[in-house]
Amino acid sequence: PILSYVDDVVLFPYNLYNREFLVVIVEMFCQINKSSVNVNKTKIIAIKAAQPRHPLAFTNKGEPIQLVQSFNYLILQVG
Repeated sequence: PILSYVDDVVLFPYNLYNREFLVVIVEMFCQINKSSVNVNKTKIIAIKAAQPRHPLAFTNKGEPIQLVQSFNYLILQVG
C-alpha cells in the first residue's frame, strides 16, 4: 500500500521483496515526472515484531536512507 499527501509519500511494504517493488514504482514515477526523492527528508522505519537478524541498509540512487525507530508524518507519531 502507498499513502500520499501533496508531496509526501509513505510506503507500507509487506516484506523486503515488496519494498523493492514499491521503490521501483517511486523511482519510475520520479523519472516520468522529472522529480526526485529528497533523501535528507526520507526515513525508513521497520515496524514488525521480529526485527531482522542483520542491520538493514537502504539507499536511493546510492544515497543512504536513515533507518529510524519513529518519525512524525503530518500530525501522527509513527513507530
